[in-house]
Amino acid sequence: MQTEEPLPGSVASVCWAVCFLGSPFSEFLRRYMSYRTLVILGSILTSLSILAASYVNGYAGLLVLYGLGYGLASNFVLHGVFCILYQHFPERYGALSTGIALCGSTAATLVLTVLFEHILPLGGWRLALRFNSLFAAVLAIPSSLLLFAPQTGRGLASSDRPLDNGQRLERYDDLRENSDDIDTGDTGERNRLRELPIEAESRQRETRESGKWMEVLRNPISWILFLAMFLPTLSWAVYWVNIVSYFHSLNIEGRCLSNLLTIIPIFELLGKFGIGVLAEAIPKAYLIVGHNLLFIGVSAAIAFFPFYEVILVSTMLIAAGRGSYTVLPFAVMDKLFPVRDSGKAVTMTMVALGTGFTIGTIPAGAIFDITGSYTYAFVLNMAYFLLGSILLVVVMTQRRCSSRGRGQPIDGKDRSSL
Repeated sequence: MQTEEPLPGSVASVCWAVCFLGSPFSEFLRRYMSYRTLVILGSILTSLSILAASYVNGYAGLLVLYGLGYGLASNFVLHGVFCILYQHFPERYGALSTGIALCGSTAATLVLTVLFEHILPLGGWRLALRFNSLFAAVLAIPSSLLLFAPQTGRGLASSDRPLDNGQRLERYDDLRENSDDIDTGDTGERNRLRELPIEAESRQRETRESGKWMEVLRNPISWILFLAMFLPTLSWAVYWVNIVSYFHSLNIEGRCLSNLLTIIPIFELLGKFGIGVLAEAIPKAYLIVGHNLLFIGVSAAIAFFPFYEVILVSTMLIAAGRGSYTVLPFAVMDKLFPVRDSGKAVTMTMVALGTGFTIGTIPAGAIFDITGSYTYAFVLNMAYFLLGSILLVVVMTQRRCSSRGRGQPIDGKDRSSL
C-alpha cells in the first residue's frame, strides 16, 4: 500500500491506545456477558480484524480494521484475562499469574519477528498479516475456550451473579402467590410474570454497577492511585521515543546497536516473570516504589555517563523494567483500590497506562525538538518517576493511618497485602 511514512505509525499508535483505553467499554459489556465470553469474543475478533485489514487498499480502512478493530479486540482479551486471574487469585499469585500470561505476548513477538523477516520479502505485509491472523486463530481462540472464571470469589459476590433457572422459578412462584390481582391462568400474564425476576435482576445489576463507579470516581484515593500509575507510564513513553535515537547520537556502531536492540525482548520476558516471583515475597507497593527509584538512577546514568558499558547495563534494566511495569500496576491497584472489585481496578489501571502511553509521546518528542538535547528528556523522566513514588507513598500512608484508626494492627500479613 502506497502511503506516507508516518501513517502506518499512526495506525499502530491508535491500536496501542485503544488496546488500553477500551477497558471502560469492556467493563460495560460485563453487564451483559461474562469475562470468559468477552475473552472468546476478543480472540475471534482479533483474528478476523487482522485478516480483514490485510485486504484493504487505503489508510482509512487500515485505521478502522487494524487500529480500532484489532486494538479493541485486544482489549477484550487483556481486560477479561486480567479480571479472571485476579478473581482466581485475589490474595496471592495474582502478579505471578499476570506475569506468566503477559510472557505469552512477548514470546509471540519474538517468534513472529523472526518469521516475518522471512515472510515480508516473499509476500509483503499482506501475507504477514494473514499469517498473524492464522496464528491468533490457532492459538488464541482454543486457549480462550479453556479459560473459566471461578464460581465464587472477590468480584463474584452472590448479589452480582445472575440467577439460575431454579432461583427465577422460585421468584416467579413467590410473585404468583402474593399477586392476587394477576390472572395467572392467562398465558400472556403468566409469561410476563416469569420475566419480572429477570428484568428486576437486570435493573439491580445496573444500579449496583453505577453505584460502584460513583463510589470509585468520588473517592480521591482512586485518582491519586491513577496518577501514581500514570506518571511512570509517561517515563516509559519518553524511553521508547528517544532511546534508539539517543543511541545513534552516541555514535554506537551498528553491530553494537543491533545487540542492544536484540536483548530488549529477552530481558522484557525475564522482567515480566521475575517481578511476579518477587511480588510473592515483597509487598507490591514497595516493589513499584523501588522500581521508580531504580529508574531515576538509570535515567541519570544514561544522561550523564554515556559510556557503552553503562548503556548496555541500562538497556538490560530498561527492558526488564518495561516488562515488570506491565505487571506491577495491576497488582498494586488491585490491593490498594478503595472499592474491592477487580473489574473496576483493572479498568482504572488500563486507562492510566493507556493515557500515559498515548500522550507521553508528545512531551517526549517535543522536549528534544525544543532543546536539541536528550538530557532534558531523561531529567523529565526522573521527575515523573519521583512524583509517582510520592503519590504512592501518600496512599500507603493513608491506608496505614486508616487501619490504625480502626484499631487494626499493621502486621506482616497486612503489609504483604500492599
